[in-house]
Amino acid sequence: MLVALALTAALRLAPAPVMVPFMATAAGMDVQMACCMVSAESNWDALAVGKLGERGLWQIHPQTWAWAREKMGADTDFALAFDALENTTTALWLIGEGYSHWWSTYPVCMEGCR
Repeated sequence: MLVALALTAALRLAPAPVMVPFMATAAGMDVQMACCMVSAESNWDALAVGKLGERGLWQIHPQTWAWAREKMGADTDFALAFDALENTTTALWLIGEGYSHWWSTYPVCMEGCR
């Protein structure tokens, strides 16, 4: 438990280009795909806001955030979407559950990263 708390604290302090690959690897996601998606969605800006109200590194929509966080048993406060670790945790949960179709940039960003 103490190790998990220390790891969470370290990840919260880590810059996004360090935290995202670490989290993607831990979740079994292709690191290049994760980095391409974050780059395309927010240009690595944890405070990015999209035209439709999407927030954070992974540009998660408000409704998607509320639904996913409730399913995860996590705080649904949309202000947390600006927290890079919370945003990445939620995005990776969605991908792991098979809900990755909502990223419109997926084919474009992967083509640009090959």
